[in-house]
Amino acid sequence: MNSENPPDAAPQEDVFLRYFSRDRYRIYRFIYSLLPNEADAEDVFQQASIILWKRFGDFDQDREFYPWACSVAVHAVQNYRRSAKRRRFLLNDELMKTIADEQINSSQRSRYRLELLEECIALLKPKDHELVKRVYLVESSAKTVADQMGKSAQTIYNRLSAIRKKLLLCVNRKSSHA
Repeated sequence: MNSENPPDAAPQEDVFLRYFSRDRYRIYRFIYSLLPNEADAEDVFQQASIILWKRFGDFDQDREFYPWACSVAVHAVQNYRRSAKRRRFLLNDELMKTIADEQINSSQRSRYRLELLEECIALLKPKDHELVKRVYLVESSAKTVADQMGKSAQTIYNRLSAIRKKLLLCVNRKSSHA
């Protein structure tokens, strides 16, 4: 029996690749938002990707990967900026760090609100839940769903509008109680 990987544990490489593959474009966009041009962003993204792999053992898998990866990427950006002192950057280091922190926090707030939305969707009446699933998860158009249900498209649009309002109220209520 292989003692390195328990039978039900995915190898570390597979786990890393699953997280990294899901968030790689977001991480790149995050880095690009902190640097003046695409070539710099590409260089730093490559460096950050290697660092992420090397430090993956430090990652707490009970937490979100993207904010952790962005905090690692911020350090890669800072190191790049220090090594390129002769170049002028649009943002000073303090402002760049403030922007990076806000982007990470914003991502976490969005993830939290998405979790609340999922909770609220689960509370919908079965027919409303089914309608949301058909339009947003299956990605059918409201017109297609209306045809399948034998209803007018306007009826479906009106129902979806009422459901969206109900979901917004639910999410806002839940977030204000947190």
